[in-house]
Amino acid sequence: MLSRLLRRDKSPAGARIGVALGAQGMLAVRIEQPFDQRPRLSEVVFHPVAAESDWPQAFRHVADVLSAQGLPVVVQVHAQLASLLQLALPEVPEAERPSALKFRAREVSPIPLDDMALDYVDVQGMRARGGENSCYCAVARLSQMRALRDAVKGAGLRLEAIDVTDMVLRHLLGRVQTPEENGALLFIGSHGARIIVARADQLYLFRTSNLSADQLEKLQVERSTGEGLRLAEGDDLGMAVRDSGQQRTEALLLDIQRTLDFYDSNFTGPPPRRLWVLPGWRFMPSVASQLGEQMRMPVHKLKLDEVLDGVEALEGQPIDLATLAIGAALRPREAS
Repeated sequence: MLSRLLRRDKSPAGARIGVALGAQGMLAVRIEQPFDQRPRLSEVVFHPVAAESDWPQAFRHVADVLSAQGLPVVVQVHAQLASLLQLALPEVPEAERPSALKFRAREVSPIPLDDMALDYVDVQGMRARGGENSCYCAVARLSQMRALRDAVKGAGLRLEAIDVTDMVLRHLLGRVQTPEENGALLFIGSHGARIIVARADQLYLFRTSNLSADQLEKLQVERSTGEGLRLAEGDDLGMAVRDSGQQRTEALLLDIQRTLDFYDSNFTGPPPRRLWVLPGWRFMPSVASQLGEQMRMPVHKLKLDEVLDGVEALEGQPIDLATLAIGAALRPREAS
C-alpha cells in the first residue's frame, strides 16, 4: 500500500490538492501549478477530524469546497499514523528487502507484522558502519492506510502519494535552495518540532524535538503582559517564565547542534550552508534572532510567499497544518 509513500509521482502539471492530516483536524489546499510557472494557492479549507471514522466525511467536504473531484491528492500524515525510521539495509536481493526490513522494524515499532505497511529509500552519502548501509523506512498500519485510501477514493479524489512530515519539509526546502545545496530546516509545530538536513532530492537526517509552538506561544503571551517573572501555569520545569523560555531555547539550540554535528560525523557531503525556520508564528522572529546569534551559520525565515502566490488565503488557518499541506502539494513531479 505504501509503495508510493516516499517516491516521486509521474503526474502532469496542473491543479493538485495537498492535505495535512493532523491530530486536531485536516487542512487541504488547492494549488495551481502551470508548467514552468510559479505555483499559486487558490483555495484552502479546514475540517475537524477527531477519529479515523471522520475521514470519509472530511475528504468529501474537501472535494466539494475545493471543487476537487478527479484531482490528484498528496496526503501528509502525522507521526501517530506513519513514522520514519532509520534502519540498516539488509544485504538481500532488492525484491526481498521490504520483508526483511519489516522484521527489523518490528523491533522498534508496535505495529504487528501482519498489519505493517512499509516503504523505504536509501540514505545517500552516509558513511557505512559495520559494513551495512542505512535506509529510511516509512512504517504505518496497513489497515489505516487502506482506510485513508478508501476515504480519498470515496470522495472522488485521486490519491497520488502519502508523505511523512520530514519528506514534506524537504519539498519546501527544495523550493528555496539550489538543487546542489544542502540545508538545515527547523519546523515548529503545535505539538513538537522537527529538524532536518536535506537537499532538494535527498533527505539526509531528521530529528524530533519536544519544544512546541504551544509552549513558545504561551511564554510570549505571558511576557507581553509584563508578567515575565511569574511562574507559568502548568510549566513542568517549575521555573520562572523568563528562565523557562531561556532553557527551552537553549534545548532547541542543542538539538539543532547535535543534528549538525551528527551530519558532520556521519555524512560525506558538504555541510548545510544555512538554517531555515518555519512556519510564520508570531514568536518566530524572536526564535530566529536568538538562534542567529548563537549558530555558526546564517538563520533565515522560510516565508511561504517566497515559494508560491496566494498565501493571503491562509489568514486565520492553522499555520503549521497549512505549511505541511502546501509542502505535500509541492511534492516534486517527474516527467511522464
